[in-house]
Amino acid sequence: MKSISINKNETFQDKRKELRGVVVNIYDSIPKESKNERGIYLQTLRKMSPSEKFNKVTELNELTKSLFKQGLRKRFPEKSEEEIHSLFLKRLEKCHNSNY
Repeated sequence: MKSISINKNETFQDKRKELRGVVVNIYDSIPKESKNERGIYLQTLRKMSPSEKFNKVTELNELTKSLFKQGLRKRFPEKSEEEIHSLFLKRLEKCHNSNY
């Protein structure tokens, strides 16, 4: 992957063009089948009602939390479920954007 450096003389627009090129190159490396599947996925999302989309977001959020906890259990097998939950909450707190 291309590394991105910051030059004092570059404008934001210059950096944006450089990044856009990186994203395009990454997208070009995705197999055609995956691009087709992504298109089907996006069509499916467009057909969903707002409440269906909200339910899907909630479902994915719960899945993400579950996978995160499973990873903590695997990494720290000696910890109790209470300790895992405490560690989960501490790490989750680090993820929250403090600008809100």
